[in-house]
Amino acid sequence: MDYHGETDSRSVPEEILIEILSRLPVKSLLKFRSVSRSWLRLISRDVLIKTHLANSSKKSALSKHGVIFTQSAACFTSSQLNRCSFESFVSKEYVVESEFHHPGKKSSNPISIIGTVNGLVCIEDQEHIFIWNPSTRISHTIPSCAIEFPPGFYDIWGFGFNPHDGDYKVVGIFCWIGNGGSYRTIVMIYGLRSGSWKRIDGFKNGIPLDNVGKFANGKLHYPTTRTGSRNSWEIVTLDLNTERYGILEQPFWCKDECDSSIGLLDGCICVVRSFSNSHIDFWVIKEYGVRESWSKLITIPYSIGNCSRFNQYSTIPLSVLPNCEILLLFGMHFAVYDPKTGQLRDPHPSCKTAIFEAEIYVESLVSPFGEDPNNSVDFLVPCLEQHTCC
Repeated sequence: MDYHGETDSRSVPEEILIEILSRLPVKSLLKFRSVSRSWLRLISRDVLIKTHLANSSKKSALSKHGVIFTQSAACFTSSQLNRCSFESFVSKEYVVESEFHHPGKKSSNPISIIGTVNGLVCIEDQEHIFIWNPSTRISHTIPSCAIEFPPGFYDIWGFGFNPHDGDYKVVGIFCWIGNGGSYRTIVMIYGLRSGSWKRIDGFKNGIPLDNVGKFANGKLHYPTTRTGSRNSWEIVTLDLNTERYGILEQPFWCKDECDSSIGLLDGCICVVRSFSNSHIDFWVIKEYGVRESWSKLITIPYSIGNCSRFNQYSTIPLSVLPNCEILLLFGMHFAVYDPKTGQLRDPHPSCKTAIFEAEIYVESLVSPFGEDPNNSVDFLVPCLEQHTCC
């Protein structure tokens, strides 16, 4: 195939071209699509998209990682979506991107982040759910699930990927809590490949505590209680392939009273245990599904220097930086903890706004409309031609 018009470069083997292109930024690849239809087809191919994603996901590819977060000028008021580079946290201060366009930008409702997978970000504005690739600026609005809910329900969302069939899925758990702790749930799943919602068995093993499920190892994870207390809880999983529920076993905790939550640290499930006025423990599971592989990563004492700026609310671990510092959403501010020195660094001390949620995402060419089930190149070309963003 001729990828270079009438130049002598046409003899370059396709596998070499794919290897070269897969290491370039998405912005460059979007421009290269206009070179010719042959280039458009090559950059649209599944093998290039997957190879590019694999390269972007490497920890060494700092420039291809971003941090997306919701932020507000005043606590608990309408939130806005912002973005900054992952690299900026390695330096002294992060810089928020000034011109940031996203599908919910024109909405007057608060924006919430449901999750990120393979460069796709799922957000909602209380009226719509969007699956969106911030690198290509292509988005897909998910249709509402045609089901009526009685007054008083609340919803819990999740976004994940089924590696067995390559399908991306949005999960909605709709809950009602009655007298005496009784509850009822309706669980709906939307698949990008089918383009439709379907209902599955109701949520098992208790009441979900968080407003979003955490995706890892092909499953969504929910901290769940049978008593209404975070002192007694389980991690309930929903397998996006089998659509069955399970339990991720935790370590044998000490019986000291604490406030617990789950998070994602570089794609791995972790548990955060906050002991009032004392310290916070961070545990990670090194071998998924093996109870004995849980390991305490760090302990941060509340007595640390400037911890008072941060410790008002829950703590969310985000990533281990290349210098082994740990990026956290500590309360309602970003913080960087150095386990070697035991110091907590404020990467933006002049920032006075509250940060509600934060997620790490990677640059990718993955389409928010899903993969072509027949792996047909021709299927992707019209889609890309229609949504070209250079």
